[in-house]
Amino acid sequence: MNTKLKTCLLAILLFGATNAYGWGTLGHTIICHVAEQHLTPEAKQKCRHYLQRTLAYHASWMDHWRNIPPYSETSYWHCSNADENNKLIQDKGYCAALQADNCYKVLKGYRKLNDSVIELNLKLLIHLVGDLHCPSHMGYTDMKGKAMYVGERRYGWHSLWDSSPLIVHPDMSAEDFYQKVDKATTKEIKKICKGTAQHWGVEQAHKIRKGYTLFERNAQYNDLPADEKQAITEFVDENLLKAAYRLAYMLNTIFAK
Repeated sequence: MNTKLKTCLLAILLFGATNAYGWGTLGHTIICHVAEQHLTPEAKQKCRHYLQRTLAYHASWMDHWRNIPPYSETSYWHCSNADENNKLIQDKGYCAALQADNCYKVLKGYRKLNDSVIELNLKLLIHLVGDLHCPSHMGYTDMKGKAMYVGERRYGWHSLWDSSPLIVHPDMSAEDFYQKVDKATTKEIKKICKGTAQHWGVEQAHKIRKGYTLFERNAQYNDLPADEKQAITEFVDENLLKAAYRLAYMLNTIFAK
């Protein structure tokens, strides 16, 4: 197996995943929809100008185009991987946190760029920030994932977290999530958004390890006690909200007057 596949898809290889789409459509849509509610008027106008549609419309663009030239190289950007000390592994640049920072740096100079370059980097950034916060897109050299059953369906570690927004919020739309779950104060959001995507990646490497303690191997979700289900829901919500707030922060900074 070549180095690219070993490095970038470490999480998938370790966990036996069958689905490489972080958060699934609902999760990425939630992140982008909530982020848009936190944009400044200037940033919202600029994003709409370059994308021609909402952030949520393009939330999963990177998944759909990942295997199509000339975007096939981005297939290796969806994961972040960490060693036993939670240090990010960035061989060949195949790291969601690193690539999110790269897109951010490119977009900071948007006034000198062609519209097509801005559009592409926006589509990449809004997805990479989401993948950076998806538990199944943080791979570890010292950890192995667990499976869980939801009814009769078995979810491997990767597909579990990709599907987790639907599992914990089966009847909730992105707007419902914004109205019911987005309750952080301005002070709390400011604290969450300190740093760069690579700083957040290291933080996520520490915090996502919590996901391994939330349930036993091959647990039946429907049979879990209410407090354990609530812990899983809070874990999912926390990561979705962090991604949304941080995406909004980056876009607001890029398009600041």
